[in-house]
Amino acid sequence: MNRSFTIFPAAVIALNLMVPLSFGQDIEDENCTQTCGFERSVPIIAQLYDDIVGMAAADRFAREQIIDLLSQEGMTVSETEHAADRAGAVVEQIDRQNADRLIRILETHSWQRIAEIDPHLFRNAWLIAQHATHDPEFQQETLRAIEPLFEQGLIEGQQYALLWDRVSLQQNGYQHFGTQYHCIAGIRVLHPVEDENFLGELRQSIGIGLVEEQMLIANELYGDCPE
Repeated sequence: MNRSFTIFPAAVIALNLMVPLSFGQDIEDENCTQTCGFERSVPIIAQLYDDIVGMAAADRFAREQIIDLLSQEGMTVSETEHAADRAGAVVEQIDRQNADRLIRILETHSWQRIAEIDPHLFRNAWLIAQHATHDPEFQQETLRAIEPLFEQGLIEGQQYALLWDRVSLQQNGYQHFGTQYHCIAGIRVLHPVEDENFLGELRQSIGIGLVEEQMLIANELYGDCPE
């Protein structure tokens, strides 16, 4: 199973950022020219890309490897379960390391700032938070931080909905937007939804497709559910 994802050269993206360069402006420099803000900002932003996009690449790669591993033919149920447990432990370790590093990054760079720099950069940082299920407090803090960004139109509705549902499932045992599912007897089904009667209308209001479309995409990405 071959998949690809783009890692943009951080320096190239940073050079094209037409955003206010505020980093380092508290440093006094009498000889500073008009390029001072640029000179101080670009290396910091470039490093931000390297850190966040690199972590997200490791996240995606690990999960793609699990899918490929568990899609191999000829494995017994016992072998599949054993492989899933061992591979899952590796992915969890990556998730923990990524989340810890992202938390440190967020001490300096806010979610607002990351979203303003580049949607691609935000998407990668969000992915790390979305997979940090071992740290529900961090996920809750992230949800509170990105809600106003969704309201401002800085991030996608799907990003907000996916994290909202994941946090709600942990806290309340139900979801709101119907983005979380699991396998039962070979079929993908939604986790409990707060109000199924208005689910389609609710999903449409934030710009995400039908549940049926989501399930088709999941089947293409992950294959059929085990019996």
